[in-house]
Amino acid sequence: NIDDAASSAEDSEAADSESEGSIATSQASSTNPRKQKKRNDPDAFATSITKILSTKLSTAKRQDPVLSRSKSAFEANKALADSKLEVKARAQIKSEKRAALEKGRVKDVLGLETAEVDTGAVLEEEKRLKKTAQRGVVFMFNAVRKAQISAEEERRRLQGEGVVGMKKREERVNEMSKQGFLDLISSGG
Repeated sequence: NIDDAASSAEDSEAADSESEGSIATSQASSTNPRKQKKRNDPDAFATSITKILSTKLSTAKRQDPVLSRSKSAFEANKALADSKLEVKARAQIKSEKRAALEKGRVKDVLGLETAEVDTGAVLEEEKRLKKTAQRGVVFMFNAVRKAQISAEEERRRLQGEGVVGMKKREERVNEMSKQGFLDLISSGG
């Protein structure tokens, strides 16, 4: 037991000497004040905020002062401005094209919107012109049909005569049908 008591006394003395050494070390470090890091320094933060708030913003940046110095916000605003400008340019080009197409165009062909024109007379004239056009189309289709019939008859005649070769026969039929068609139209029916 005596050995145990002696060893415990030595242990407590060693612990006391170690604690005295650590106290001495802490006193030495307290004479050298530790520097606070800038990110935790309230004075540095206050000066930074003051500097930021005291700077002048351009009129363009006053609309969104919170993100005025953000690079991504600047790029987004620039992209937005570019897209708006592009949309305006497209709209202007489209309106110029529309104006070019409208140039020389008469919207009121019949003259119905002018007070001096008699609507009944205009409609009568349109009816007369429509009948004339219809007769012309009927005449043209009849002439085409007659030319086709005469070409078919000519083909049969040449086949009966024994003209050799399909190519020669087709050339003669085409020549006859073209000539017959032109003659038919020029003769008036």
